[in-house]
Amino acid sequence: MAFKKIRTLDLSGNQLVTLKKGQFKGLRETEILDLAFNNLTKLDASHVSDLTKMTWINVSHNALAEITRGTFARNAVLRVLNMANNNIKKIDGNTFRGMRFLRRLYLNDNMISDVGRGTFSSVTRIGTIDLARNRIKKVDYQMFFQLNYVEIVNLAENEITEIQKDAFKDLYLTHINISYNRLETIEPKSFINCANMTVLDLSHNLIKSIPKMAFDETTYAGEWILSHNLLTNMSQIPLSNMTGLRVLNASYNNIMEIPKNTFPKLYELHTIDVSHNNISFIYNAAFQNLFSLRSLNLSYNSLEKIGPSTFGTLHTLLEMDLSHNGLKDITRGALAKTTGLRFLTMTHNKLEKIFQIPISLNHLNLAHNEISEIPEKTWPTMNSLLTLDLSFNKIRNNLQRGSF
Repeated sequence: MAFKKIRTLDLSGNQLVTLKKGQFKGLRETEILDLAFNNLTKLDASHVSDLTKMTWINVSHNALAEITRGTFARNAVLRVLNMANNNIKKIDGNTFRGMRFLRRLYLNDNMISDVGRGTFSSVTRIGTIDLARNRIKKVDYQMFFQLNYVEIVNLAENEITEIQKDAFKDLYLTHINISYNRLETIEPKSFINCANMTVLDLSHNLIKSIPKMAFDETTYAGEWILSHNLLTNMSQIPLSNMTGLRVLNASYNNIMEIPKNTFPKLYELHTIDVSHNNISFIYNAAFQNLFSLRSLNLSYNSLEKIGPSTFGTLHTLLEMDLSHNGLKDITRGALAKTTGLRFLTMTHNKLEKIFQIPISLNHLNLAHNEISEIPEKTWPTMNSLLTLDLSFNKIRNNLQRGSF
């Protein structure tokens, strides 16, 4: 009873191999226990049941192969459980029974391939579930169901090929990360009543298309990341119900065009990144109804021309990147209705002359083009330019007295 008042006990990095039964008997007041970076192969209720006031335990970076049933049944006020970097292979509905106050669960970097149905049904107050870098192959039916307080679900870097119906249901304000997996599509009704997901990250998969029915009418994300997939058409991204979408990243795909009505009633969408695709055509006014659009990245595509109605009226647009395309011509007046544009980057194109710029523009980058002259009165009498980059063009000795 020498340490009956101790609140924190740190035994990390001590090469511990085993714990004895009742190892922590007498530590009735202990709230924090750190056993990380040891060589423990077993942990069960006989080791920690006396720690009835424990709220935080770290047993990461050990050699635990399983979570024995009832291990933490007596630790009723446990809030944080960190078992990352072990050799755990399976978790199920009995694993977390009795842990109704658990808020943070870290099981990343294990060998988990099987997550049983209803595994998290007893931890209804959970806020973070980290299962990254395991061997999970599917997101099972109702795996994440009615977890009303969950904020982060991390399934990145697994082997997931399937998301089953109702896998994500009744979640609100949740960051869901399923990046770096092997998904080719998403099953219908995989996301049900998941209103205002803060982030839905599906990047670095093999997705070719997403059916409209993958999300019900109440499901939407604030930020949707679809970069590094195999999409070829914007119609393969169901946006009609994503009414609260604010950021869309579909970069690093093979999208070839942006049709009209691609962005229906997305009144909160302020950032679009479709860089590093193969876009060669944008239908007139494809971005017309995006009343909050502030940032548009179209760099590293195959655009050759911007027509008079390509962008239409975009009063809120602040920055646009059209660099690394094959642009030869910007039709006069093409940017006339981007009345709030401040930053325009058009480097590494094939422009031979300077086009009509918006008077609101502060920063214009035209480096690495084929501009050979700057005639008098090129620039609007009223303009707001602060920086102008014309480096690596073909101006030679063609500057005139009135070029600037």
